[in-house]
Amino acid sequence: MPTYQYKAKDAGGHTVVGHLDADNERATAEALRDQGLWPLSIRRAARASAISPDAMAAPASVASAPSRTPGTWHAPVVPLKQLAVYFRQLSAAVHSGMPLARSLEVVRQQSRGTLARVSAEAAEAAHQGQKLSTVLEHHPRAFSALIVATVRAGEVGGTLDTALGRIADTLERQYALHQQIRRDTFFPKLTLGFGVFIVLVTQLILRTIGGPGAAVGQGFGSHLVPAVGCLILFYLGITALGRLGIRSRGLDQLKLSPPLLGRALKQLAVARFARAFAGLYRAGVALPETLAVAATA
Repeated sequence: MPTYQYKAKDAGGHTVVGHLDADNERATAEALRDQGLWPLSIRRAARASAISPDAMAAPASVASAPSRTPGTWHAPVVPLKQLAVYFRQLSAAVHSGMPLARSLEVVRQQSRGTLARVSAEAAEAAHQGQKLSTVLEHHPRAFSALIVATVRAGEVGGTLDTALGRIADTLERQYALHQQIRRDTFFPKLTLGFGVFIVLVTQLILRTIGGPGAAVGQGFGSHLVPAVGCLILFYLGITALGRLGIRSRGLDQLKLSPPLLGRALKQLAVARFARAFAGLYRAGVALPETLAVAATA
C-alpha cells in the first residue's frame, strides 16, 4: 500500500504534517477528515524512510507556473460560454458516479475543437493514473490558475464533482456579466459610431461639392474625427497588450487614470478578486495559495 505525506489543519487551526498509508489520495483525504483534520496538501511518497518534516512543510504551490512538457501542444483561449457548458457537463458526469476517465470520454463526444482534444488527453492521462489538474495545468491559456486550483482542491478533498460545479457556476456568472456589459454599452457604442459616420459622410459631401462648400467641409469635424481616432487607437492598443499578456504597474496606472472609467475598472478588479477568493476558499484551498491565485484574477 502506498504511503502519502500530508499537510492538514486541525480544529484549532494548527498545521499538522505526517504520513499515512492508503490506497489513493482520496482515501487519504477521507481518513484525515475522519480524524478531524482538514487536508491542505497530499503527495505520494516514494518510501516512508524518505519522508522528512522539511519535505512535508513545503507543499507545491497552486500558484506556481505550470510545468510544460516539451513537444506537447498548448490549447488556445476558449470562450467563456463553451467553458461553462463543458464544466457543467463534466460535473454532472462525475456526480453520476462514472469514473473520471469515462466521464471525460462522454464529455469529449459532446464537445468540439479544443475542448474535445483536451478531454481526450485528460481521459488518456486518467487511465494512466494522472490527475485532471495536471492536464489542465499544461494549457494555461484555456484554463486559468483559478480553475486549476479549484480542480486540485476537489481532487485532494475527494469532492471533484462539487469543485467542477463551482467552476461552472463561476464561469456562468462571468459570462452573464459580460453579456450585461455588452447590452448596456451597445446603444452608446452605436450612437458614437453613427456620429462619426455622419461627420465623415458630411465632410466628404461638402468637399465634393467644391466652391464655398469645400471651405466649410475643411473645418467641419476637423477636431472630432482626430479625437475619436485617438480614442479608438488607445482602446485597440490596450486590448492588444492585454491579449499578449503584457502587464506592468505603469500600464495598470494608465488604465485607472481616467476619472469614470478608471473607477469602474477598479471596482471590476475588486469584484473579480473577491469572487475568485470566495470560490477558492470555499473549495478548500489553503489561504496563502488562495490569495496568490485570486490575485491573478
